[in-house]
Amino acid sequence: MMKVRCVHLFMQAVIGLMAVGCLAQHRYPEAKITLHVVNQDGQPVSDTEIEACFWLNDEDIRVFRKRPDKQGMVSFQSLTLAEVLFDNSRTVGRTVLPDQKYYQTELKYRLQNYDESVKTGKWQPWNPTIEMVLKEKKKPIPMYATDRQNEKQIPLRNKWCGFDMEKNDWVAPHGSGNYADIEVFIRWDGKIADQYTGAWLTIRFPDPEAGFYPFQLDAYSSFLSPYHAITNEQYQKELNFPGRSVQRNDVKDKKRFRSDIGYVFRTRTRVNSEGKVICARYGKMYPPHVEMFYLWRGGKSFIFLPYYLNPTENDTNLESDPEKNLFKKFKYGTKP
Repeated sequence: MMKVRCVHLFMQAVIGLMAVGCLAQHRYPEAKITLHVVNQDGQPVSDTEIEACFWLNDEDIRVFRKRPDKQGMVSFQSLTLAEVLFDNSRTVGRTVLPDQKYYQTELKYRLQNYDESVKTGKWQPWNPTIEMVLKEKKKPIPMYATDRQNEKQIPLRNKWCGFDMEKNDWVAPHGSGNYADIEVFIRWDGKIADQYTGAWLTIRFPDPEAGFYPFQLDAYSSFLSPYHAITNEQYQKELNFPGRSVQRNDVKDKKRFRSDIGYVFRTRTRVNSEGKVICARYGKMYPPHVEMFYLWRGGKSFIFLPYYLNPTENDTNLESDPEKNLFKKFKYGTKP
């Protein structure tokens, strides 16, 4: 009798475990994803480790680490409920250990619409192949680099104000600068209203053949820009931003850079008798975290200037070394 009872209890336990397993499978379906890991030139990457984080809930995240094979292929499989995050940096507790050869890259794969995408306990499509591009650290150099919170009060309205990028300051008599890499003009009629007031911010590059051209920010890599400026690109002269009024002292306007666009620029140019550039300095601008400029009710106006200036003439390298920032106060506040 005791033996029969034990068998009965064992069977109940097995059935219970099966039910729990079915529930877990129903709540947490399984996903399988394959990455094709390549470098910036499209060549397979196999000399780094990829970390995959499968989210189940706030207290349960499954973490796996693998190296791609010689073809750059690596697969991960786990239960998950919402998304998978791939990263080439290792996370130990709250410490991120950066990859020494490649810039940190995060690739997020979202799993959506549970009712339509889950079949027999598996996310569909099953085992998709996704490309993950890792940019190599080629030649990071010291630059004059500010962070995205580099805020400057504009000294004048309705007049051009020169700004020295090596000094990170307005040119004299409004600051310590002595060379106008750019000039800033804010046109404002002084009115405060709910609608547009006719306020405009213009940034121009005054030197001959100086200017800028836009580039698409890298949405996945910590190195957001291209490696080099293009010398024969069509450089534009002016950037313009429309303004809004501000009703309260604690409200800022939203004159935004597009969050996905940066600018390569050329300044301190010298040209020959034919008007061709023979000397120049190159750099880049990233979008600020919020607005490009804003107006206070009291009449003051401010601009955010996140930029990187290569110190070497005719060097087109845009790969900045944050550990060797030529602006000491921004040493730890900038990206590459």
